[in-house]
Amino acid sequence: MAPASLARGMPTGTSSLEGARRRLPWNAVANATGLLINLALTAFITPLLVRGLGEVAFGIWALVGHIAGNMNLLDFGMQVTATRYLAHHHALDEREHIHEVLASALVFSLIPASLALAAGALVAWWAPALFHLPAAYVASGRAAIFLVAASVALMFPGGVANSAIPALSRYDLLNLRNIFWSVLRVGLLWWVLQRGDGLVAVALVCFLAQAAMLLMGTVLAFRLLPWVRLRWRHCTRTTLRALMSFSFWAFLMSIASRLIFTADNVVVAIVLGPVAVAFYGIGSAIADQMRNGMFTVAMLYAPLAAQINALRDREGLARLLGRGTRIAMLLCLPGVLAMAAIGRPFLQFWLGADYAARTTPVLVLLCLSGATYVLALTCNQVLTGMNRHRLSARISLAEAASNLGLSVFLAMKMGEVGVAWGTLLPATVCEGILLPICTCRLLGVRYGAYYREALLRPLLAGVPLALWLLWMRWSELVRGWLSLGLWLAPGLLLYAVAAWYWALNQEERAQGRMWLRRALRLPAPEMS
Repeated sequence: MAPASLARGMPTGTSSLEGARRRLPWNAVANATGLLINLALTAFITPLLVRGLGEVAFGIWALVGHIAGNMNLLDFGMQVTATRYLAHHHALDEREHIHEVLASALVFSLIPASLALAAGALVAWWAPALFHLPAAYVASGRAAIFLVAASVALMFPGGVANSAIPALSRYDLLNLRNIFWSVLRVGLLWWVLQRGDGLVAVALVCFLAQAAMLLMGTVLAFRLLPWVRLRWRHCTRTTLRALMSFSFWAFLMSIASRLIFTADNVVVAIVLGPVAVAFYGIGSAIADQMRNGMFTVAMLYAPLAAQINALRDREGLARLLGRGTRIAMLLCLPGVLAMAAIGRPFLQFWLGADYAARTTPVLVLLCLSGATYVLALTCNQVLTGMNRHRLSARISLAEAASNLGLSVFLAMKMGEVGVAWGTLLPATVCEGILLPICTCRLLGVRYGAYYREALLRPLLAGVPLALWLLWMRWSELVRGWLSLGLWLAPGLLLYAVAAWYWALNQEERAQGRMWLRRALRLPAPEMS
């Protein structure tokens, strides 16, 4: 039975916005928890899949996963679009518009769902010739490809139906849904692998878990909006046109992001060969994990920005831009500083001397580009909430083109380090300067004030940690996982204290104490 608060539905208007703001720290914790649990489950199930399926079947499964990742682009940005418009209309209590957005987006989602099924059927049919499948794996490979394509097809209408959950800033419910079905999926995968079942059983488990997760999310979404009634008449040409206009630019942003973050390894492979990919790929993978962590925090801002924008609170958007970027930067900075200062000894004990020598420069440059990614990510979320994300899309496409051209040129001059420079330089200009300045101009924020709040204050808080990390490196204290953890912990504690007093203002420290008391269930201090 659903909680009473869900049965009544979520409050609208300013009450909805205030509730979203109050839930922001808990949503951040929920997203971080979901990310960590997902990483742990992946680390647990991957070796079981390798041993249980065998090299050939696991290779096919990895290939299927890559195909599914590319099929996700068939969404054409509609899930992001539905989330933004639902948040916007919910803040204004425009229930008829909410009906129209859901109905129109669901009808549109049938197009990518059909394309995914058709593409899956074609790829499955041609798989033996395309991927040189051994004769013994032709039938199972085809079945696995089609089942995964069916899972992707379900995700398009299911994602639209589930979009009310993030639109109303209920990431706690979203992560509970994800964690429950992820744990169950991993348990079922372990069971079928223990039984000796093969590729088809693994794909079937993933399909059923995906379908059940989307069904559960749909139930939760309709509990949050219990008055929603979907009818064919709610699908209107006007709403479809507005949604497709928004989703077009969201789709271009997805394409640009895919090019920026995946093209580098292809450039390295083509220009320098597969050996260089091994050294470059390690640094790229670590930087990707940092970016994924930052995205789990900043993704909370888009629905919040949509509600603030709906209420025409330009000052609220400006505060969200500055404060949101500063918080994300404070979370990103320890990783950037650690990789820059002690990345070489870390790689030395983890992977050996060759990787430490060749990967360290790549790692440092790509982690520095992660700091500029934080600036751009918050701007993108705010602009998405404002329906001004076409600016982000154009700048991202320019960055992707510059990244590709510069990486190819510098790879021929400097090797894999040149590719990293080809990523950092366009990111610094586009993500670190151009996009923030354009966003500040739209919101009437002074550039100097923005950079002082979003960048300078976190950097000042990071000075003690940077000095501590440099001392760790000069003293050669990092020699293994245990020594890394023991010596890094005091530095992080020092950073937390500096961030508390130097990077947070008095109001934020008061809110932090209040959230801590609630988390620990401590009584509020008595007023004298």
